[in-house]
Amino acid sequence: MNKINNEIFHDKSMPGLYFEARKYVVSKSSVYFSIICAFLFFSMALVGIFFTHTITDFSKIPAAIRSEASLGISYTSSILGFLVSGFALFFALIDKSDAKKLVYTPYPIKKTGLPEISCMRMTLYSFMYVFIHYMSFLLLCLIFSLFFPDGGPHRYITTYLYKEHENIMKLICLLFMCFSSGWFLYIVFLLKSFIWNLYQSILLSIAMGCMEGSPDNTEKKNS
Repeated sequence: MNKINNEIFHDKSMPGLYFEARKYVVSKSSVYFSIICAFLFFSMALVGIFFTHTITDFSKIPAAIRSEASLGISYTSSILGFLVSGFALFFALIDKSDAKKLVYTPYPIKKTGLPEISCMRMTLYSFMYVFIHYMSFLLLCLIFSLFFPDGGPHRYITTYLYKEHENIMKLICLLFMCFSSGWFLYIVFLLKSFIWNLYQSILLSIAMGCMEGSPDNTEKKNS
């Protein structure tokens, strides 16, 4: 019972679950790649906005952000439906004995210094970490689409701020675009990590089941 309490009822809140899952799920290569792409985008856009006279029109920047927000809404909403339905189907079809194997089978952790967790807990961590990121990005895109539509009342405020602080407004919009673009790439890579961790957990549970049903284990139990 202590094993089940530690593995299933370990996390008491959503923020605590996120930060705990972050220790196990985060792939440094995905983070570095997203940061590098965001930095490259920032560098090229910075040169274009400040030094190329053909794209200094400020109205093009919000349009580009709205286009990215629209793409983010369509992508994240479709992937969230796939994630939730697939994960629910996985636990609906899994046998109780297989679920028990996932709880008692330790997951092979590559990172050093982290406590051991089960395959079940790693699978739940992977799903919740991906789910939180996708929901957060979807919320960001929805907020921008709802509060900053094309031709909305915000244009009077942004036009005034742009006239008073042209370079600052360009820089703020550019940083927001780099942040959202880097985050977009990161959540795409998160889907790969989630599927890989789920695949590993299923393989380990199958291996444990085969070991329990092997002739050597059967002879040991009979003896």
